[in-house]
Amino acid sequence: MDISVMSFKQFAASRGYDRFAGDVATNRLPGASEGTKKRIVAAQLKVIQENGEAIDSLRAEYSDLIAIGKMREPTRIESLIETARGNSDNQSVQAARRVLERSGKKW
Repeated sequence: MDISVMSFKQFAASRGYDRFAGDVATNRLPGASEGTKKRIVAAQLKVIQENGEAIDSLRAEYSDLIAIGKMREPTRIESLIETARGNSDNQSVQAARRVLERSGKKW
């Protein structure tokens, strides 16, 4: 029996809900007016509310799969390895690589 290793975020993405919590880009709107910011935030809130029930059911399904042993969450090292394989310009990738190097792990 193969056990899938997947975080909830990956699980949700595999079911088509990879952007369920809104877009991070709204935190970076330097040239946008207040009205534009409010419209974007309102649109994101609407998406979050519409997907709320689906996300709750996904969380329950994910928890059930973990409980019956068909899936498990990635370990800290597995998560760091996945992050370390990203773009080397990204600070989180650099940090993950440093942590892995200190612990003697290869990515």
